[in-house]
Amino acid sequence: MNIVTDGFNKIRRKFKYNLDYTGERVVPTEMHGDPRTWIQHLSRYVFALNHVVRCETLDMACGTGYGSAILSSLAKNLVGLDISKQAVLWAKKNNTFYCPATFIVRDIENQTVSKMFDSIVCFETIEHLKNPNKLLKEVHRILKPKGKFIISTPNYFSYYPFIEWLYDKSSIHNMEYKLGEQHIS
Repeated sequence: MNIVTDGFNKIRRKFKYNLDYTGERVVPTEMHGDPRTWIQHLSRYVFALNHVVRCETLDMACGTGYGSAILSSLAKNLVGLDISKQAVLWAKKNNTFYCPATFIVRDIENQTVSKMFDSIVCFETIEHLKNPNKLLKEVHRILKPKGKFIISTPNYFSYYPFIEWLYDKSSIHNMEYKLGEQHIS
């Protein structure tokens, strides 16, 4: 054990429900072995903070809710959706004591919620979807006029060629987006 591992183990014991880190879903208590990924994911939510101030905000594919917790600090109201019951359970048990967000299990390719939002974030998700057009139609349906939609997807050229030899990403991602390509109509 080292000082970093010891520190994370102390934090981990305080959490009420543990979820394994697979490399595709960020689990705050399990990120000690992958600080670069942790920082990349946190930076997306920090970027979005200026766009959610006093807004009704939706975090699509919120995972464990760590980003929802960040956004809820400035948002008027925040709803986090994720397809994984385990991730939503983790979010509810570990974020709600300081995060006034509502976490719901939903498939974001289908009807998500009935209310409208001023801002919607969806990070590192569209590449996993079988039909990304369904997501965009749903965002169009629930985003208020003049609302903001902030989305990100991995840049294939920034790291996938480097790690393709480590494991097969094709079973996880339905599409690898590259700069200059247009896959969505």
